Amino acid sequence: MGNLFDDLVRLQAIPHAHETWAEYRKALSAFIVENTRPGTEALIVGAGPCNDLNLPLLLGHFSRLTLLDRNPEAMARGLTRQGIPLPEAQLLCQDLVGIPDDEYRAL
Repeated sequence: MGNLFDDLVRLQAIPHAHETWAEYRKALSAFIVENTRPGTEALIVGAGPCNDLNLPLLLGHFSRLTLLDRNPEAMARGLTRQGIPLPEAQLLCQDLVGIPDDEYRAL
């Protein structure tokens, strides 16, 4: 049995979300494109593996796409799953609360 923090982190991964959310991903991404100006920049906060976003569509719409999440591996998996090479989207690894994982575990 792990500690509570690691258990909560594991629960953030939703099995088969990319497959299950296909229609939602299509609708959400279309909404974003329809309601933003082409050639602007976008920041996706809490990006994770981007199961809910069509990254190729967004990359074609925005001049720059930045993904922000505390889990760089999840973001990289999302890019790989959608066929996006790393230099095409910028990844920022940051926890918005600002507490490092080891401090969470110590609590």
